[in-house]
Amino acid sequence: MCGRYTLNSSKTLEKKFNFKHKANFNIAPGSNVILIDQNQKLITRLWGIKPKWNKGNPIINARFESYKTKATFKSLSRCVFLTDGYYEWKKIGKNRIPFYHYIDDEFFFFAGLYNENECCILTKESQIENYNVHSRQPVCLSFDLKDEWLKNAHIKCFKKKINFHPVSLFVNSSKNNNINLIRAIDNITHI
Repeated sequence: MCGRYTLNSSKTLEKKFNFKHKANFNIAPGSNVILIDQNQKLITRLWGIKPKWNKGNPIINARFESYKTKATFKSLSRCVFLTDGYYEWKKIGKNRIPFYHYIDDEFFFFAGLYNENECCILTKESQIENYNVHSRQPVCLSFDLKDEWLKNAHIKCFKKKINFHPVSLFVNSSKNNNINLIRAIDNITHI
């Protein structure tokens, strides 16, 4: 599951998409997020899909393995979320410790789905090296895979190594939003 992510590669965004953006180190569900639609246009949507039948929290993630068969997602269009990292939490004892996941000096995308107002991130089983933190992760895409996904093509496996490290509990509040949230902390011993 992906419950928070970052978008702080301002220079990359400006260069690749002619788009100015203020760095965000703590994008949370319920936020208006930046997507690329199937026409390769930048759009914004509310992160979290709220079907009429759903009385609980909005759906922020959908399983890649089954989204095509679920009525909730059948009418949605493909999109990609712009990102340079995301957070997952690992239960250690009684605590939930956040870990920041990223690719060294690289901007990438999440496969997603959207409708007129809302969106969600697709997830899959975690890569072996990340499984110890969480059993699921976003479907990550490179620039080439982004285009395949948006063209409704079958996407290949993302080959880049996703690094991760523990970070401060300050990320638990979406009110906190600064570069210190992604900095590694070293007081975690049971990884």
